[in-house]
Amino acid sequence: NMAAAAYALTASYDSAVSSWLAGEVTSPPETHTIAFQVERPLKYGCNPHQLPAALCSVGGGKMPFSVVAGIPGYINLLDA
Repeated sequence: NMAAAAYALTASYDSAVSSWLAGEVTSPPETHTIAFQVERPLKYGCNPHQLPAALCSVGGGKMPFSVVAGIPGYINLLDA
């Protein structure tokens, strides 16, 4: 678990540096990376037997809704 967390943190840092450098040059690279932050875990995927999914934001942006109670599932989001 610690190795996965360290790798994710390093990848997020690399993405931030790459994005900054792309804005500093006259011809930015053709490849772009985006780091997502998990904002809210979901109960399950489209079906209860699937692995849990998560709602993610780019750069810690605010979600356009709030959860009143409980942990939503994927279908709950489609119904909202």
